Order: sequence, then C-alpha cells, then structure tokens
Amino acid sequence: MQTRLDVKKYWEFMDEFSLTQVVEEPTRHNNILDLVFTSHPDLIEGTYVVPGMSDHSAVICDINFKIKPP
Repeated sequence: MQTRLDVKKYWEFMDEFSLTQVVEEPTRHNNILDLVFTSHPDLIEGTYVVPGMSDHSAVICDINFKIKPP
C-alpha cells in the first residue's frame, strides 16, 4: 500500500537528480507501473506501450543520440 511518505520520497528522488518520468500510457490495466526516467527529456523522441509477454505491456523509447564527429 502506497503512503504519503512513499509519494514524497518519489518526488524528492526525482527532484534531487533532475529526473523526468516519460511514460504516459498505462502499462498494466489502467496503471502506469513501468517507468522510464531521464535527466534529458529533450532526447526522448517518443515512448510507446505495446503488449508484452506478461501481464505488463512493454515500453519502447525512441532516443535521439547525437554523435559528435571526430
């Protein structure tokens, strides 16, 4: 069971490391249980939730990696 302290710790963790959670669609029934955190949300071009091999859906992320030329 989730408590207010759990929620507070979650937000403190996110804030301390400047993280953004990018999954916006449910991954199990009507809940977002599978999370992807990033400190660079501008590099995430898209997230997709697709049926998985278990009772959770899979999360696929398109990430724009910019490679600097030598």
